[in-house]
Amino acid sequence: MVTYMTNANFSHKDKINRLNDLLFKRVFGSKGHEKLLVSLLNSIFASYNEPNQIVVKSLTLMDRELDPLSQHYKRCLLDLRARLDNEAIVNIEVQVRPTSFMPRSLYYAALSMVLSLPEGEDYTNIPHIIMINLLDYIDRHDNDDWINSYTVVNKRTLQRAPKAFDLYNIEMPRWREAYAAGKFGNNKLYKWFVLLTQSDDKLILDWAKNDPELEEYIKMEQAFFNSDEFLLYLQREREIKDAKAARKEALQEGMEKGFEQGIERGIEQGIEKLIINMLRHGYSAAQISAMTDVSEDLVRRLQTGLS
Repeated sequence: MVTYMTNANFSHKDKINRLNDLLFKRVFGSKGHEKLLVSLLNSIFASYNEPNQIVVKSLTLMDRELDPLSQHYKRCLLDLRARLDNEAIVNIEVQVRPTSFMPRSLYYAALSMVLSLPEGEDYTNIPHIIMINLLDYIDRHDNDDWINSYTVVNKRTLQRAPKAFDLYNIEMPRWREAYAAGKFGNNKLYKWFVLLTQSDDKLILDWAKNDPELEEYIKMEQAFFNSDEFLLYLQREREIKDAKAARKEALQEGMEKGFEQGIERGIEQGIEKLIINMLRHGYSAAQISAMTDVSEDLVRRLQTGLS
């Protein structure tokens, strides 16, 4: 029987935030459990029902950090990154704080493309780059669709450019509106998004009785909430709530300009403080890196500063 057994300190008065990046990465980015991400990706790709629809059979999780070729350019730290069995590279970002995400996505896709082609390789070997953004806010106002797909096409013929990149923007608030209006059929995408938005956990538990992937997700989530990472999850939730409250206040006071950069730096400082506290409590650099998704190199630099 599939049931929830979460940390005793966790109050279900507050819904589980499955778009919390720590929880999302731990479940969908764990080696040995790649079939969960395969299932989620296939359900997203199937939503467009294109003639040459991508069908993922397997994938390999990749390093999430993209370092530019020069220190003068921004680096990228993606939530998830994987190479598919057809050699395409998928970059996945989960974003809960409102920000203009399209320019960032284009930069991530371009950097991913640049770093995928070693010196001496032919340009035809550039892999297909796929960006998937799961946004817990409304990003685009030119239409009311909950999912929008972008690519490079010929403006006159609308024919896709070869080796083009694809970008999927999925806006969870609009999905919830469509769900409330009963606009979805009972397919796998529907099930995954009911789970991710925690729209009906009783229904999820019922589905999991006959769905091995949903059952495995629930088991991994239970393990997460009964691990040391649970405290990091709670801290991240507080950061998210504080950021939303600060943003609301900034909007009310007309100080939106420069706000996003300040919030992001504040969160970075909070993570650094957390790492320093963990070091003082005897955690190793490897343990801290695994629990916070911060590189061991950065942890060691902070550790050196304590000496």
